[in-house]
Amino acid sequence: MSSPRAFATLLLLGLCLAGAALAQGFEPLGPPFQVSGSADDARWPSIAADISGNFVVVWYQPPEIAGQPSEILGRRYSATGDPLGDEFLIAEMDVFEAPQRPRIAMQPDGRFVVTWGDVFRVRARAFAADGRPLGEAAGAPDPDLFCCGGIVGTDVAALSDGRFVVAWTVEPDTIIGPPFREVQAQRLDGNGQLLGEVIEIASAADTAPGLAADRSGGFLVTWGSNFDVLARRVGPDGQLLTIDPIEVSFRQHQPPAPPVATFDADGGFSVFWGSGGTFSGFQAIYAQKLDADGARVETTDIRLTRGSGVGLDVTTDRQGNHLLFWLVPAGSGLFSATAQLYSPSWRALGNELQVGLLEPLSDNFRGPAAPAVVAGPAGFIAVWDSSGQIIARRFTTECREGSRVLCLQDRFRVEVSWRDTRNNTEGIGRALPLTSDSGALWFFHPANTELIVKVLDGRTRNGHFWVFYGALSDVEYDITVTDTLSGLEKVYHNPTGTMASRADTRAFPGDPPVSPTVPSFQAEESALFEPLHPPTGCLAEVCLRGMFNVEVEWRDPVTGELKKAEGAALTSDTAIFWFFGEENIELVVKVLDGRAFNGHYWVFFGALTNLEYTITVGWGDAHQARTYHNPRGQMASRADTRAFEITLGVGGE
Repeated sequence: MSSPRAFATLLLLGLCLAGAALAQGFEPLGPPFQVSGSADDARWPSIAADISGNFVVVWYQPPEIAGQPSEILGRRYSATGDPLGDEFLIAEMDVFEAPQRPRIAMQPDGRFVVTWGDVFRVRARAFAADGRPLGEAAGAPDPDLFCCGGIVGTDVAALSDGRFVVAWTVEPDTIIGPPFREVQAQRLDGNGQLLGEVIEIASAADTAPGLAADRSGGFLVTWGSNFDVLARRVGPDGQLLTIDPIEVSFRQHQPPAPPVATFDADGGFSVFWGSGGTFSGFQAIYAQKLDADGARVETTDIRLTRGSGVGLDVTTDRQGNHLLFWLVPAGSGLFSATAQLYSPSWRALGNELQVGLLEPLSDNFRGPAAPAVVAGPAGFIAVWDSSGQIIARRFTTECREGSRVLCLQDRFRVEVSWRDTRNNTEGIGRALPLTSDSGALWFFHPANTELIVKVLDGRTRNGHFWVFYGALSDVEYDITVTDTLSGLEKVYHNPTGTMASRADTRAFPGDPPVSPTVPSFQAEESALFEPLHPPTGCLAEVCLRGMFNVEVEWRDPVTGELKKAEGAALTSDTAIFWFFGEENIELVVKVLDGRAFNGHYWVFFGALTNLEYTITVGWGDAHQARTYHNPRGQMASRADTRAFEITLGVGGE
């Protein structure tokens, strides 16, 4: 059985997250879960994921009884966080080998390699996606990558050509080893077997190495040396691409903690490290971006965080966002697992997220608690050790229904904060994605849409992206739209008592699209929204609350012809309409039951267009109707709180 202390820590973690204000653009997907089995003292986890989001966690497990062998264990999970079997044995070691933290890397097809070091050697073992050892299946022994000498630390990366690479730092030994700490690397084939000779990366190092794979089959090695952060690129053939190491950062105030690197979409790379502390901790996290040739892009190092910490890990998602994950001392021997998301331009996306409190094992040999994080298809998976157990949690950056962030054009983030001064309440808008360029947000209830926002690519017209929004609410709110590529941000404020629609056709400048296209004004064949079948009492294709017909006519500005808008019910009380194509939403109409307040049904509409149109809302077949006309050149939102006076119980309600 796991210790009560471990379960108490896990419970505390869940409570901390449940009450956290998540404004950082990524949110938990379910509660934290325990990865390790019933044995205590598990530590030093590492994690890797394939292209589908399936992931594997590996860790070190000391013996339960002194003198027995220790183990490196692993466990496989599906992309939804469901375990694919029990924990499995990766390696078994005797008590004299003193193993270090294992590391794991995974290919997109699910093949993975686990590597670890001890006082004598560096080892690696390859596995198929189903957890079957590849070395044994091929009849070949797992290779010793290095022997013999003290190992400071190891890392492993999956190369883009299907192979792997392992790097390590070895202690100086004037008798059987190098006179200085050296950084070395060894390439492995897709089955984990040795490929070529050991590559000598550097002859002086103070930290464990970090690895990152580029798109060509080559890789980058980073390390700390004295007060510097250094790096070296290696080609797909194992040849060094530079005569001397690349100076990422130099003249740090204190020796840097082991650096971590990721490659960027432009072929350059970013390096992250902790500095200003000791070899096991740091006082701040820094970053530096370098181009593909290794030249520093920033003239000075970028300080990302302040405050002491240990155990930095970094991962980059498919959009180029960087997630930093580290531990911050929280007093009384506890640590706070902390995460921060950054855009590709290193703009902080929200505030730091305090993942929760954890309690590391205290003996010096076992070291501090170790965090690790990996990017999945739509978010991140974080793992750490606490009170002798391995704990994991999944997070999402996917702009899904109900999240705090609406993502448009695969580039723009929309966030809304609102405040109702009439009853002194406030909150965050929740997203309802509609199309690639449009989405809605609700404040009080999922069925009660309050805002619709649209971002159009107008670069072929004026070199800018355009932002439109239409309101169905008169509460105070701020719409924050962020361009994740440039880091630019626009805030649109709505004061209490105002219902507004707005078009900002110079919202965000942008480079011309690769293949400029003018938006088509022809309706598309595919249906993104299936119109609900009209219930009894409804005569139109769009029917709200089971009794109100909603129709829209608009005037074509080119031909002058009146045309019928296409539409679909979004919720039971809200509908959307489009004029040219269903990807380009122009209007949102809502009918609310306000009879408890003034004996009437209320009609709201918000526009994302300044064309001429007429909205007709009719009540069933009772021949009662309201029309709302918008002249050309005006963008309007409106609330009619006395639209329909209908006796309680009439009309099918």
